[in-house]
Amino acid sequence: MTAYSGPATLVLPDGTEHQVILAARIEPGGAIRRWSGLCDADGQTLWDALNAATPAVLRLQDGREGRALFQADGSFSGSGPAPFE
Repeated sequence: MTAYSGPATLVLPDGTEHQVILAARIEPGGAIRRWSGLCDADGQTLWDALNAATPAVLRLQDGREGRALFQADGSFSGSGPAPFE
């Protein structure tokens, strides 16, 4: 699968979990596998807790996970295997 849209759990570096809606895709080409998208969550507090230099974990309902770096607007980018591949 090269794209995913649906529920996920965002695990912050401190271990707290937040339910989010994820829209992501694998970016074609390049030597390093990259994926990116948007994450929708209630409240700006969640985005304020994320630091662009510290990856957080995105976990799909089936347990697959991937690490990504987040921006304050909920956009993110990950490298390596995407959790929806």
